[in-house]
This record gives sequence, structure tokens and C-alpha cells, in this order.
Amino acid sequence: MSGTGLVAAAYSPPPPPTSSGPLTCWVTFAPHADVTFNVSGASGDLSAQGYGIVQADYSGGIPPYTDSMTIQNDPSGKLGFVDNGRGADTISYTGFALNEVEGGWINYRVTDGAGATVTARFPVTGSLSITRTS
Repeated sequence: MSGTGLVAAAYSPPPPPTSSGPLTCWVTFAPHADVTFNVSGASGDLSAQGYGIVQADYSGGIPPYTDSMTIQNDPSGKLGFVDNGRGADTISYTGFALNEVEGGWINYRVTDGAGATVTARFPVTGSLSITRTS
């Protein structure tokens, strides 16, 4: 091999990222996949009320990845996400009147480096129900 061939081989670009299978994702509310919550106080979060955290993940596809999580079908805008203080997201609520019921579902969206996009929702059908009882 000539000296030029060695230089070219030493500086060749890395191979493109490879897929580890089709892009997939999932989302749930842990630990019991609860969908009905009774809360106290006008504002707070479900973890502090003893319920749990949002868990989501993805696999497959081609890096790099971008992901986002939103509450869908929440016309009041009173639901969102907040860190539970231990490094995990949980559902937050704000401005609830006594006996107010709000709902919606969690939508998790992931896009990979090739532009493939997948979504998951929790619950798969129906809606979350969050009621201020005191």
C-alpha cells in the first residue's frame, strides 16, 4: 500500500449509524398504571399525593433521538409534568376548585435520526381522571 493509501484509510469517515430494529416507544404511569386519582389541594403533583411517576422509553431506530411528552385533551390547561424531586417526572395539577375533575392522556413522541416518528399514549384508550376531593 502506498503512503497516500494509508493516509486516506486513516482519515475515512466513520460508518453511518445502524438501526437496532424498528423504532418503538411506550409510556405508562407507574407503579400500577392507575388512571383515576383523588387529590387534595388546589395545586400539587400526583407523586406527592402518593400515586407515582410517569415512565417512558424507546428502542430501535437510528440515533440521534428527540422525544417529547405532553398531556393531550386537557382543554383547561391545568395538567402538566413536574420533577418529583427524585429525578422522575410526575403529573402536576394547578388551580383546581373543590370537586373539580380534569382529564386527558399522556402522549409520548419519539423521532430518530432518520426521521422515523412513533407515538405512545397512556392510557391506551380513555382518559386519566383527576378529582380534587378536599
